[in-house]
Amino acid sequence: MLSYVIIHHHGMSILAVNNVIFEGRMRNRFHRDPVVEATHLLLQERAPHQIPIIHTKIANPMHNNSRGFDHASERIITNPLLKPRATLLLSNDSYSTMLTANGTGYSRWHDYAITRFIPDATEDQQGILFFLRNIQSGRWWSVTSEPTRVVEEEAVSIFTDEKADYMKMVDGIKSTLECLVTSENDGEGRRLQLVNTTNKDRFIEVTSYGELALATMDTDCSHPVFLSMFIETEITEEGRTIFAKRRKRSPSDSEIHITHFVTDITESIQETEAETDRSLFIGRGRSLHRPAAFDQNARFSNS
Repeated sequence: MLSYVIIHHHGMSILAVNNVIFEGRMRNRFHRDPVVEATHLLLQERAPHQIPIIHTKIANPMHNNSRGFDHASERIITNPLLKPRATLLLSNDSYSTMLTANGTGYSRWHDYAITRFIPDATEDQQGILFFLRNIQSGRWWSVTSEPTRVVEEEAVSIFTDEKADYMKMVDGIKSTLECLVTSENDGEGRRLQLVNTTNKDRFIEVTSYGELALATMDTDCSHPVFLSMFIETEITEEGRTIFAKRRKRSPSDSEIHITHFVTDITESIQETEAETDRSLFIGRGRSLHRPAAFDQNARFSNS
């Protein structure tokens, strides 16, 4: 067993007692030091009763004819995989989401991370991601540049003050993904629009993916696997809504509930499935570049 003694605290106490008993002897020794003696007059300086105010005059004020920040122009990033990393932050004061031009990012509610985020630009695969799959051919791709990371695919990202738009053209399907944060409630929305530019009928499967954290970002980065054991999920019978919450580890912990659901104003959705087991979605020894969820005849377990 090791014992630690902070000896300089005892020395300070002894010097203080010595200074009182011998009427400031240690203080006088301190002031005899040449460095301290040179600034002795500054120690006797008194605070002024009035503070002089100097008014600065601008002789020739410059007029700015440019547009103000309230009318910031949109940012258009073409082929974001080949450009420096660009980001956009959307927030309603309590709920915020950070989006990159590649389509990744994170979502936060106050100090809690809703989705898992690892600040590593070389493995930029976090956030709420969307995938498309042509049911006839089996070909699949991501709506944004990440995580499939195919440079040859045509991709454009548009950032404005209120939303982010991602446009892509793959296999004759033009997709537009609109991302925004709601102003009335704490949440975010994604609106996906698909346009078939070919003269053939296409049946497209849409899949969303996100890895939950439901903890502070520092806590989740320290123990991501351990914290994932405390997340409980529930899927509705029709498979269109997933409820999730984190079990309390102590009575003082906050209880967080989230909902992820899909809706369609055109009522063209024929069947929905859900999967809450990450190992079944990605597969053993695989990643989002080649997940098991898009293998031939793969189905979700709805559990």
